[in-house]
Amino acid sequence: MAVDPKYIKKIQGKDFIEFEGLLDNAHSAGLKRVETTLLQAPTSENGLLAIVSATIENDRDTFSALGDASPESTSKALVPHLVRFVDMRAIARAM
Repeated sequence: MAVDPKYIKKIQGKDFIEFEGLLDNAHSAGLKRVETTLLQAPTSENGLLAIVSATIENDRDTFSALGDASPESTSKALVPHLVRFVDMRAIARAM
């Protein structure tokens, strides 16, 4: 399935599909369900590492992936929003 060019962004010379493009493709493929589970909440004991599992289902199959992030793997602006960021990262990987 081709991605609409409006959802492709060039970063450091490489093409990346924006989240909205992944979601658009998922809907086109008959997206039925998106489910996420927080596996690890960020705490000082675990170095503020957040881990989320995502499962998406469409008309033909089910896909799962993990997303993880910590202050070391994200920008400072995202640190207060780690759980939301990791949730979206896991969904994007599953898509």
